[in-house]
Amino acid sequence: MENSAKEAILVPGTLADEALLFLQSGMPQIGKGGTSVEHPVVSVAMITYRQERYIREAMDSVLFQRISVPWEVVVGEDASPDHTGKILMGYTEKDPQHIRLFLRKANLGATRNLYEVLQACTGRYIALLEGDDYWTDPDKIQKQVDYLESHPEAVACTHRCLFVDEHSRPIAKMPVNAWFYSGSCYTFAEFCRREMPGQVGTLVMRNVFQNPRYDNRILYQAHPIVGDRTLFMLLAAQGDIHCLPEVMGCYRMVQHAGASNWVSQSERRNVLDGNVRYLCALEEYCRSELKRPVSFEGAKREYYGQAFCKMLRNPSRENLAVVWNILHMSRRPVSLFCSGIAHLAGSVPRFLYGKK
Repeated sequence: MENSAKEAILVPGTLADEALLFLQSGMPQIGKGGTSVEHPVVSVAMITYRQERYIREAMDSVLFQRISVPWEVVVGEDASPDHTGKILMGYTEKDPQHIRLFLRKANLGATRNLYEVLQACTGRYIALLEGDDYWTDPDKIQKQVDYLESHPEAVACTHRCLFVDEHSRPIAKMPVNAWFYSGSCYTFAEFCRREMPGQVGTLVMRNVFQNPRYDNRILYQAHPIVGDRTLFMLLAAQGDIHCLPEVMGCYRMVQHAGASNWVSQSERRNVLDGNVRYLCALEEYCRSELKRPVSFEGAKREYYGQAFCKMLRNPSRENLAVVWNILHMSRRPVSLFCSGIAHLAGSVPRFLYGKK
């Protein structure tokens, strides 16, 4: 177990040194017996599906956390056809006091699985991690809990992360915190601009799923797979999300054939209308539930331009349907069509002829 844990937590490059020193230090770890979970302060929420290759790395990075408060790990295993569930059962058998495993009889989908896991979390704080990602700082949770304790105005905090491939090697073309908000305080205004405060696996939040202020079912109702933007919307509507500058985890990008994540699926088929449908669901929720109107028309125009160019390159029935679906979902289809055509002017050579 010790050797596999070392392999799991080490990260190529500068992040490896601190992790190795920790593993050799013999410091107490949350996975080694300890405090009762009758009243946990921290819940680690993990979802996983078909991740037998990575789940040990994720679980070991959780169990090697140093934390001074009662804790629990709540795992939703979404009826994987591989050995993910069996591997997790091994962890549960070793520490049933702290690890609660939900083995789904049928696949719920990523966001419904996440919703059910979050509903089951009883801690005052929730740290999130997906089954193919992992943490690299053994004090990550403690640092974030301490931060939230001293910053009551923050509903959550994130940190920076390293992008790695399926072999846990850093992806050179993806700098630290790529895609994400570069500031230190994420508010609802940033959500309206489609910014993201960080990767979900970097998030520690106050438990807004106990005595919720809003209808949290939107987490799975908006999209069956993608839930990060929805969760950040729910949080930003209730407080600020602070973004810490430290790198304390790794986000894995797996893009091989058969992978179940949204990035991989978007590489295999045209999901642009699904992206627009997701934004429409968030717009409607903000209007009706949050009473804070939001418009993502600019993003819809971008997706329409991409969809139209895809159709020109490959005039298939699927790509034509995607273009039509996006127009149909828009509140202003004529305006979308005109602005989308204008948007295409500089993009046609790249999309039509495959130029980069």
